Amino acid sequence: MGDVLTYLKQTKHALIGNATNKLAFRCATGPEGPLLLFSIVGYINSNSIPEENTASSSSALSREIQIRIETQIRIEAANIITSLAHGSNEVLMGLLEAGAANALLNALASLSSHDPLPLKLALARALRALCVATADLAGPALWGLSENNDLGNDANAALDFVFQTQALDVYLPLLEDPSEQLATVIAQLIAYSVRILKHRIAITGWLPPDERLKESKGKRGWEVDAHSAKLQGGRVIRCLTSLITKSKNFVTQEIGLYAISALVKENTDTAKRASTHLLPEQKGDPSVLVDLAMHRKLEVKLAACLCIVNVIRSLPPHTSLSGTDPIGQKHKDKLAQLRDMVILILNSAISNEYGLLANRTKACHILSAFLLDDEERCKEAFGSGTLLKLSDVLTSITPTTKPQEWDDGEPKPKTLLREAALTALASISLFEETIRSEMSGSLNLLPVITICLQHPYIGVRYGAILCLRALSRSVSVLRTSILDSGAGNCLCEIIQKPDEDPRLINIAMTSICNLVNNFSPLRKTILEQGILSRLIEFARSQEPHLKLSAIWAIKNILYKATTEEKKSIMKQLGWDYLKAYLSDPRNEILEQALNICANIASSETDVTLLFDHLEGTQLMDLLADAQDRSVDEVTTQATLLLCNISNGSDKHRSYVLNNSRILVSLRHNLLHTSPTTRKAAVACVEQLANTSGDYQNEVILLKEAGVEQSLRTVLHTHSHNFHGEPQSSLKVDDIGKRALNALEAITAIDNHVQAHRQTMI
Repeated sequence: MGDVLTYLKQTKHALIGNATNKLAFRCATGPEGPLLLFSIVGYINSNSIPEENTASSSSALSREIQIRIETQIRIEAANIITSLAHGSNEVLMGLLEAGAANALLNALASLSSHDPLPLKLALARALRALCVATADLAGPALWGLSENNDLGNDANAALDFVFQTQALDVYLPLLEDPSEQLATVIAQLIAYSVRILKHRIAITGWLPPDERLKESKGKRGWEVDAHSAKLQGGRVIRCLTSLITKSKNFVTQEIGLYAISALVKENTDTAKRASTHLLPEQKGDPSVLVDLAMHRKLEVKLAACLCIVNVIRSLPPHTSLSGTDPIGQKHKDKLAQLRDMVILILNSAISNEYGLLANRTKACHILSAFLLDDEERCKEAFGSGTLLKLSDVLTSITPTTKPQEWDDGEPKPKTLLREAALTALASISLFEETIRSEMSGSLNLLPVITICLQHPYIGVRYGAILCLRALSRSVSVLRTSILDSGAGNCLCEIIQKPDEDPRLINIAMTSICNLVNNFSPLRKTILEQGILSRLIEFARSQEPHLKLSAIWAIKNILYKATTEEKKSIMKQLGWDYLKAYLSDPRNEILEQALNICANIASSETDVTLLFDHLEGTQLMDLLADAQDRSVDEVTTQATLLLCNISNGSDKHRSYVLNNSRILVSLRHNLLHTSPTTRKAAVACVEQLANTSGDYQNEVILLKEAGVEQSLRTVLHTHSHNFHGEPQSSLKVDDIGKRALNALEAITAIDNHVQAHRQTMI
C-alpha cells in the first residue's frame, strides 16, 4: 500500500494546475489495459484497494498503521478527482464515465463516526468539485453566459443522478455535521451546482428517511400536521439558515446565503417559506438577510442581496413577505425599503473603482436579475443614479475603437465585468423611454455598445445585443442613433454567419424584430441584405427558440406591407408552413402565426389573399382550435384575426357565421378580462351584424349563439374599462351600440318573416 500512496501523491502533484497532464492522464492506460482514471476512482472506496497490497503489508505493519495508510490512499484519490474536475470538459467526462460520482456517494455513505474528518472533507470536496464542474457544463451559468458545448445532455443526466433522493440521503445530512467545515462544503455544492427548478424542488422537498417514513404514514386524509417538516419551511433551508446564523466565519455565511439563493430562485413555495425565516414581517422582527446585507464584508453583502432578490422575484405579485395574500400597505412599504436597500448596496459596489472586479461583476449581475422585466424597479434604480454608475463602468473599460488587446487576450476579469455591465444596462433600459434616450443621448453609449459587438468573448457580444434590443424599442433612438451607428449591419452579419453561436443568432433576431418594423428607417436596408431568406431558414428549422424569433421577425416585416410584398414574402416562406404554425402545439408559435395571418389580412383585398391560400372552413376550424386552448395571448390574437376577416367581404364573414365554435368563443370573448380582446370581439360582432346580400339571413346565427345577450352585458358592465382611456371607451360603446342595433334589426326582420310564414300556414 505504501507504493500506491506514493504513486497517488506523485500523480496529484503532477496534475495540480497542469491542464496538459490532466488531459494526458485522462487518456492513459495502466499496465493491464484499463484507463488509469478508473483505478483512481476505485481507490476512493477501501474495498477497492488491491488485496495483494493489503496482504503483503499486513505482516509488516500493525492494523492501525494499515488503516491509516488506507485512509491516506482514499484522501489522495479524492484530491486527484478534485483536481481533475477542474480540468477540461474531456477530462470531466472521463471522470463521469469512470463512475466517479457513484464511487464518491458510496464512499460517503459508508463513512462512520470513527472515520477522520480529513477523509470526510476530501470526499465531500471531491463530490462538490465534480458537481459544480458538471453543472457548469450543463448550464445555465451562475453569472453571465456559459460557453456553448455539445455535452449538455450527458452532464444533465449526471446531475440528475446526484440530485435523486437516494443520493441526497447521503450528503444532505452532512449539513448538520458538527464540523462547520464539512457543512460548508455541502452548502457550496448546493450553492454552485443547483441551477434548474427540478433540482431545487428535489433538495427543498427532501427529508431524512425516518421523517419521510412518518410523512408517508401520515394522518387521515383530511388532517394536517402543523409540525410537519415540509410545512415548517423545508429542512435544508432551515439547516442553511442555522449555519449562517451560528457561524462567525464570513466565508461560511457567504456560501450559506448563495445556497439559499440557489434554492429559492423561481421556486415560489420555498421562497414563501424561506421569507418567514429570513426577512422581517413586522418592525423589530429579527431579519437574517437584512442584518447580513449590512455586513462589513462586501462578499457577504452581495450574497445577502442576491438572496433578497431571488426571494422577492419568486413571490407572486401582491404577496407579502410572509407569503400571505393580499398585501397590505405596511408590507408594500417594507418591500420598498428592501428594494431601496438592495439598490443602494449594489450601486455602491458597482461604482467602487478600487474594489475587486469580481465583486463589481457580481453586483452588476445581481442588479440585472433584480431589474429584469420589472418596469417599476427599473424606474427606482434610475432615480437612484444606477444608470450613470453602469455607464461609468462600461466606458471606463471599453474604448470606442477595437483595441489590439482584445485579440491578444484581455484579462478575463475585465471582460466579465464588461459583460455584466452590458447585461445590467439592457435590463434597466428595457421599458423606460427616458432611460433609453439618456443612454443614446447625453451618455452617448451607443458607439461603445456597438464596438462590443466585435469583442471575441461571446458574453460581451451577447450583452451588447441585449442593449441594442432594448434601445431599438425607442422610435426616436431607432431613427437617429442606431441608424448612424451601423449596429443594424452588425446584427445582420451575426444572423447570417453560418457558424455563429445559436444563442447570439437568436438574440440578434429579437433585436432585428424592432429594426424591420414599418416605422424603422433601417427596414429597407436590412431587407436588401437578404436577411429574409435567413429568417425563413430558421422559421423552418426545428430549433424552438430560433424558430420563434424568426417567425416573430417575419410577422413584423409583414405588418403594413403592401399586397405585393406580402405575396412575395409568403411565397418564400410557404403557405403550408403557415398552416403548420397554426396547429403548432407551442402556444408561442401559434400566437405569432395568428399575428402573421392578421397582418396579412389587413384589408379586404388581403383577406382574399389569405383565403386564396388557406381554405375558409379549415381556417375557421384552426381558429376555433386556437380559442379552445384558453390561453389569453392566443385568444387575443385569434380574436384580432377574426376582426380583420370580418372586415372582408360578405363571403368571408359567412365562414365566421357558419362556424358554431367560433361564435361560442366570440360570445365568451365579449366578456374577456383583456380589454384588447373585448374591443376586437365587439368590432368583429359589429362587422358580422352588417353582413348583407345573399348572406344576410346568416346573421341570425349570432343571436342563436347568445352573442347578442353577451353584447348587451359587455356594454352595460365593461364599457368604462376597455382601455383605460375615456375616448377609447366611447368609441367602443358606439361600435357596440351599432352592432346591437344591427342585430336587433335583423331579429325584427326574422320575426316578421316567421310571423308571415305562420299566417300563410
